[in-house]
Amino acid sequence: MRCVRMLGFVLAMLALPPVIGRAAAADLRLRQLPEALKSAPAQPPTSAMRRGGDPGPQERRDRHDDGREHGGRPGHHRRVIIVPQTVFVTPSRCWQPGYWTYQFVPQYYTYSAWVAGQWSPDGRWIDGHYAPAQYSSGYYQPLWVEGYYTACD
Repeated sequence: MRCVRMLGFVLAMLALPPVIGRAAAADLRLRQLPEALKSAPAQPPTSAMRRGGDPGPQERRDRHDDGREHGGRPGHHRRVIIVPQTVFVTPSRCWQPGYWTYQFVPQYYTYSAWVAGQWSPDGRWIDGHYAPAQYSSGYYQPLWVEGYYTACD
């Protein structure tokens, strides 16, 4: 039993110098801080904090970078329950592949046509002359129609 006490004492003595060194370094850093930061009074919770609003700069300083709070009640953690969701995927649209078809390309030609001389209904003679006329034709050319989505049957 005496050996256990002695071993605990020796271990405490070995661990004491690093603890004292860290405390001295922290004290030195604290002396270098401006006076305004050393004596900042703790602010009571505001109504915005109670409603879940912006906690203010004091509360933000008490948080880790990931949002966890320092201190608080020991062992008090919020439980996060993750419920797996089942996702059903049904095709609402079907792909119709592309295809070849033909497209009509109209063509119009204007030319001068001879109109023979004739009698008008009121009895006057109209000499023969050239008058503009139009000829319409065209042709079919192959056309690729891109694929598209359509409703499935």
